[in-house]
Amino acid sequence: MFLLSLISCNDKKDKNEITKTINSIYLKPNPYTNKLLNTHVFSTELNDLIEKSRLVEEMDRARIKHSEYPNDKPLLIEGEIFTSVYEGYSSYLIKDIHIDNNKARAIVSFSNGYYQLNWKDTIDLIQENGWKMDNVEFSGKSNLKATLYSFIAAYKNQ
Repeated sequence: MFLLSLISCNDKKDKNEITKTINSIYLKPNPYTNKLLNTHVFSTELNDLIEKSRLVEEMDRARIKHSEYPNDKPLLIEGEIFTSVYEGYSSYLIKDIHIDNNKARAIVSFSNGYYQLNWKDTIDLIQENGWKMDNVEFSGKSNLKATLYSFIAAYKNQ
């Protein structure tokens, strides 16, 4: 009985920390462009991909500026990259959190009131000195890491 109570207590503590991590990312729409976003809520790998993507944007702006065509559009991450819908969200609700050892999955329901859209994405988290976002699986299409890897590769392939 004591072991069951202890597991339940840890589960609740973990779910609270996961909720706090998710809220710190999604409370302000368009987290990628939010320069004040606490990067400590991302896994080491995801944070590295975000930083490399931001660097690619800066390097491509500089490349275009000094090119023969300085008015060309540089490589940019556009739209809301932390959800399935480019236009972003106006609200979200954490529907479910499932924890399995040092990994967790959170189902999050999003809505965009302007476009009258509703969808669910799955947020993968890992235990890395606290619960950190590791990826976002977009409504069966792709995922955040794959998007960032492709973006970085596009710059390298120019």
